[in-house]
Amino acid sequence: MAGIVLISLLALTGAKDNGFTELYFLDYEKAPAKNAVTFKYGITNHEGKETGYNVRFLIDNNTLRNRKTTLKDNEIFTEEYTLPLDTNPSVTHKVIVDIQYLNETQGIHFFTMGVS
Repeated sequence: MAGIVLISLLALTGAKDNGFTELYFLDYEKAPAKNAVTFKYGITNHEGKETGYNVRFLIDNNTLRNRKTTLKDNEIFTEEYTLPLDTNPSVTHKVIVDIQYLNETQGIHFFTMGVS
């Protein structure tokens, strides 16, 4: 009986599944240029409401840039970004894009080397 009351209460109050956000790379096969790497990333909001995102760009755990964007539900944001690289071809760099939103953080990364 208590289970039926709880299910009815949830149905009446509009409780629904939690939403989610997608963060992904586009054009990830693009070769790095001399002294820099250019990549495109995307964010898709499926949170069920307008959501603000703080986007950070890091190389080797050092923040290079912060940007903020707000997306409506089901809206897609894409951006191309260029990061400077060490010109030493033997140095490997970890490039990270992370987003902070709704008390959550998620990130994506790749490794690249300087180009001589």
